[in-house]
Amino acid sequence: METMIEYHGTGLAAPQVSTGLRVLLYEVHGEKRGKDVLEVPATLLVNPSFEVLDATEEEAFEACLSVPFLAAKVPRPKKIRVNAFDASGKQVSFVAEDFHARVVLHESDHLDGVVYLDRVRDRTSIRYTVDF
Repeated sequence: METMIEYHGTGLAAPQVSTGLRVLLYEVHGEKRGKDVLEVPATLLVNPSFEVLDATEEEAFEACLSVPFLAAKVPRPKKIRVNAFDASGKQVSFVAEDFHARVVLHESDHLDGVVYLDRVRDRTSIRYTVDF
């Protein structure tokens, strides 16, 4: 959590901090859903798995603490069901849509050694995020 906050991240997976566990942490602040705003407090998921509920893919820019100074458009499914264990070992299941789904899938990719650049279809979308 300290690393995620220090680097202004939305999420972090255990392998990103040299920990060989299938654990991820994320939070979502201010995702707009029509008139509503989605807030997801800091959430820890252990051994997450996913079921795609809406295979419609949306491309949006992603960035990552593991690949500093770059961002690119990444296709992700619009809606997923997440199954995992929480920090206390209790089994959890929930539906994540849009940006929430994107964040969970981005962080879970790290558990399998995948970074968002591996999923970029249009390499011309890769951008620097800082000026030199």
